[in-house]
Amino acid sequence: MNQENRKNGILRQSPQCFLKSVSLFWKFVMVITLVITLLMGLAIVSAKFADWYRAGIFRGIQYIMAHISALVSISAGEIMIYSGIFMTVLLLAAIIIGCFSNPGCKQIRKYYIRIVVCVLLYVYASETFNCFILYRAETLEKQFIRQGAEYEMITPDSLKNLHQKTVKKLNELSGKFERDSEGYIVMTKSRNADYQNKCKEALRNLSGEFTLLKGYFPNVKMIRSSGFMTQQYLLGIYFPFSMEANYNEQAYITNLPATFCHELSHMKGYILEDEANFLAYLACIRSEDAFMQYSGYLSVLGYIERDLLPHLSEEEKTEMVWENKQVLMDDIFVKKEVFEEIEKNALFSTDFISEATDIFLDTNLKLNGVSEGIVSYSQVVKLILLYEQLE
Repeated sequence: MNQENRKNGILRQSPQCFLKSVSLFWKFVMVITLVITLLMGLAIVSAKFADWYRAGIFRGIQYIMAHISALVSISAGEIMIYSGIFMTVLLLAAIIIGCFSNPGCKQIRKYYIRIVVCVLLYVYASETFNCFILYRAETLEKQFIRQGAEYEMITPDSLKNLHQKTVKKLNELSGKFERDSEGYIVMTKSRNADYQNKCKEALRNLSGEFTLLKGYFPNVKMIRSSGFMTQQYLLGIYFPFSMEANYNEQAYITNLPATFCHELSHMKGYILEDEANFLAYLACIRSEDAFMQYSGYLSVLGYIERDLLPHLSEEEKTEMVWENKQVLMDDIFVKKEVFEEIEKNALFSTDFISEATDIFLDTNLKLNGVSEGIVSYSQVVKLILLYEQLE
């Protein structure tokens, strides 16, 4: 070191010297982060790579992780989220108390930071490999167009025909179920559990056309914090970091079969919301079980009517067949009394939580290349109409 550098306390290191001074742990973190980032970048610029990854590497990851998470009956992902919150609170408490600034806590600080970094690295890796890359694969919409479907064939008349077919089927099915004194559908716990297997089988029956649906499916797990999910207006959620499909136990029973199929479709690599909605719809309506069919048709009814109503005149509305009272009663998110009870005991208002959730979901989808954001859920109607052309 020359005299000038000694005076200024400056030490200029070459890259080789810098790397030698870095511990093995931090070298590992840098290498893994770089590899993950490069693979994500490759998926962004090449849909073919994303398709290859989803059909090959992801299937292996999904198979292994799904079997591991299936070893516990409760949602491991929910526990991981709680653990992350606890670690964050512990960190803030340690900083406030001054533990980390105490010289005697040097080793504790060192290992705590490494644990946090490992957790963050795992989240980054699992979200990228089990979620973000999948957004870059070829969409079902593009596949249908490539197979001969045409946007020009999607007209107000085709939408109206889809609506009428859906409503007539719902009205027909609505009288086939046992109901309580208030008119709600009655479903035993054992019967509800049976729909786990029915949904898996219904999805496998589609695997001839949608090959990613082949193979092993775990059970969809109930979320313990279903009250919070209800405030978010979420029926289900897929956790990439634990490879689990989860459902909201507070949801009204008619939502469950379609929700099971939706979340399991995510687990198989169909990460887009409209695609998961479409596959859930198709799996349910092709089932031989009447309740599965009912759930499938109900799952898209709101989206169809939202698209159709602006195209109808008042005269056309009076000439159409509409949902009967039983269908209207069954087309709900949760029972009114359940929602009121959740609201009464909630720490935060539903409006605040649902708005924050919408912002998060919308931002996440747009960052992953879905320009429509949360509006993309309703694109299931377009997929149905494109697919019907191919049939």
